[in-house]
Amino acid sequence: MSLRLISAPAVEPLSLAETKTYLRVDAVDEDAYISGLIVTARMWVEKRIARAFITQTWDYIMDAWPGSQPNGWWDGVREGPVTGSSRRAVELPLPPLQSVASVQTYDDADQITLFDASRYLVDTTRIPGRLVLRSNQVWPSVTRAANGIEIRFIAGYGDNASDVPGAFKQALYILVAHWFENRVQVNGQNLPQSAPLAVEALLTPFRKVSL
Repeated sequence: MSLRLISAPAVEPLSLAETKTYLRVDAVDEDAYISGLIVTARMWVEKRIARAFITQTWDYIMDAWPGSQPNGWWDGVREGPVTGSSRRAVELPLPPLQSVASVQTYDDADQITLFDASRYLVDTTRIPGRLVLRSNQVWPSVTRAANGIEIRFIAGYGDNASDVPGAFKQALYILVAHWFENRVQVNGQNLPQSAPLAVEALLTPFRKVSL
């Protein structure tokens, strides 16, 4: 499974003016640097909690439908694989889910087939959101060896910075300030692996816990 960004957020959760006020910076000399920190902090936090803040479009790419992969077993004599039935719902990453734009599959000749939207339900209430088969429907067959399914979805709290929950914006302010004051820790793409405890405290309630 993999994700491919199709359309990035049109705005950031923090404006340059708001962030400069938080940092108590008046001069314009640092504007480009601060703007870069805002983008980097947003991407860092989104990845940390596996969520999307401002409206953005992604492709979720899979080899096969969840649960449809054969599960091999061994009882002393090789009997062959046991094929499990696919689950009726696909969880989509990066909540909150707004909508699903399309579901398409590929055959072994790389030909695309669009899965009719009337055959599935888009569950935007649950976190993470889901693509759910309607009654008496089955997932379309996939014959391509890899990356045979593409689900294009739109995620995020809304189109505007004001739609982003306050806890996330506060975490972003603290993180930007931390990097602004400790520039030696930010070296191109080699960003620090740790964040201030205040940031972790704000994000912990929203992190997915594996059971």
